Amino acid sequence: MKCVVENSDVTEGDLSWDHIKKIFGNDYWGLDITHPQSHKSWRPLTTASFALNRVLYGLDPKSFHIGVLVEVLFRINYILSFKL
Repeated sequence: MKCVVENSDVTEGDLSWDHIKKIFGNDYWGLDITHPQSHKSWRPLTTASFALNRVLYGLDPKSFHIGVLVEVLFRINYILSFKL
């Protein structure tokens, strides 16, 4: 995915406080949110989760798929908890 492998917020850095602040100042694609070419698609928690996944497991696609599966299971559990 381009938003992962071509995004310096994901592929670089060590998740220091300065790096987290940079993620919150950039759009989904890694451009400064104020840049004229920015899509203004601000998703810092998603980008931060991609960066954390890269720090823990590298850029192996399997680890990203497992993360998505865990998120889907969490959401199903959340929905079911309100139905009971």
